[in-house]
Amino acid sequence: MSENKRIFHISNRVVIPDGNGSAGGLDETISAPPSGYEVVRFGWSGKVVPDNEFDKNGAVHTVTQDGVVYITLDLKKSEFEGFYNGFSNGVLWPLFHFRPDLVAFNKQELNTYMQVNEKFAEIAAKYIEPNDVVLVHDYHLIPCGQNLRERGVSQPMGFFLHIPLPDDDLLGSAPSDILDYDQRRKIKGLFEYFSAYNMVGVQTPQDIANLHSLVAGGPTPALPASMTAAPILSTTDTFNRSSTHFGVFPAMGQTLRHARTAEKAAFSQEVEDVISKIGHEPDIVALDRLDYSKGLVPKLRGYLIYLIEQQQGLSTRNNLPHLFQVAAAGREGVKAYQNERTQIEAIADTICQIYGDDVLHLDTNTIKRDVMLGIFRRSNVGLITPLRDGMNVTAFEYLGAQDPKNPGVLVLSKYAGAATVLSDSAVLVDPRDPYDIASGILKAKTMPLDARQERHGNAMQFFGRHTNQTWLQSIVDQTVKAALNCH
Repeated sequence: MSENKRIFHISNRVVIPDGNGSAGGLDETISAPPSGYEVVRFGWSGKVVPDNEFDKNGAVHTVTQDGVVYITLDLKKSEFEGFYNGFSNGVLWPLFHFRPDLVAFNKQELNTYMQVNEKFAEIAAKYIEPNDVVLVHDYHLIPCGQNLRERGVSQPMGFFLHIPLPDDDLLGSAPSDILDYDQRRKIKGLFEYFSAYNMVGVQTPQDIANLHSLVAGGPTPALPASMTAAPILSTTDTFNRSSTHFGVFPAMGQTLRHARTAEKAAFSQEVEDVISKIGHEPDIVALDRLDYSKGLVPKLRGYLIYLIEQQQGLSTRNNLPHLFQVAAAGREGVKAYQNERTQIEAIADTICQIYGDDVLHLDTNTIKRDVMLGIFRRSNVGLITPLRDGMNVTAFEYLGAQDPKNPGVLVLSKYAGAATVLSDSAVLVDPRDPYDIASGILKAKTMPLDARQERHGNAMQFFGRHTNQTWLQSIVDQTVKAALNCH
């Protein structure tokens, strides 16, 4: 048992670093612990075992790497289907991303979701030590805090939601043939589990307002719409007559570190190999997961509109732009993702049929982070237009990767959480409106050098003040403070 202070992170998926730079947004965000804290990562290993082969005695794995303790557990095939593909990504993900029309509610999958949360808590409780601060992450594990409390875990405990939070009106707007009254009640009941935590953190002021509409029942506190001046808010409140506090903590990345990586990688052989593959020097680049929340369909339509408008003013196609869109495939067991891929590929085919393969390259493979950072640095425009997003650290990475002497311009969805902290650093667009996206691309492509440098300078000053370490320090401090106040 350690006598040192530890942050005990509990998340759905735990990836043990292998040096290929492909960690996800959550891993990026929590990768730099505050000074004086050791780190434990607890969660699913990524391994799915057939039910008839599952051995619970061999399903938990512990490894220490670079000073971090990783505790991972395997899931049965039925658990993975019900908990992950089913309720988490068939109900909560579309609902939290304002797509109630895509919700596929199944009572058995809700039961499996609750059972897997119990399983996480039962195993994690055995490893949590007296000096730990417990942080539970994201929509997969909302009930986990209550499950831990029931097993005697009394340590300071926080919850952070990395994705957007819907409001009560959206939940009520789901058609009755998709969600009936009882199903809505069951989903809304999940938010009552927030009362087990000392601190609940969200990404934006709008998320706080939506949290109030769902569980607080009182007036929404006055919070700024933009947080470029003071993005890490310590403003907290209580809700639902419990001692739980909540606050706005915009998640950050390792942007300054990525800036150094991008400079080194820009002309590396790996980057040159990708450029040779796509047959074009990076012009407009975009990096997303292949997901309906990322707005890829209206983005490609917006790019098509931009091409049409540009061709009208050109005497030759040789001067047309080029879009390199990386859309890494995932969650392919979920039907909505299969449908999204079909739509994206159809629009991409249409663009290439009209203008030729030289204007667009769509890649559904995962590309290493340092390679993408090098490509970002050599590009003119970054196009990141999710329909909804919790924060989107890729937006930070794009800006951080730029050459200060000749920076590219970020075109960013106004509905990404990052827009609340980058309003003076990016061109903000409505991701649902292809014409607005086309206008944003034009503005970015024609922006004068001094304006580009000013926007990039604003971003780098912001990143210098706010890092993933200061973000995590703020959440830990507020969680501990809230826990002390409730005693």
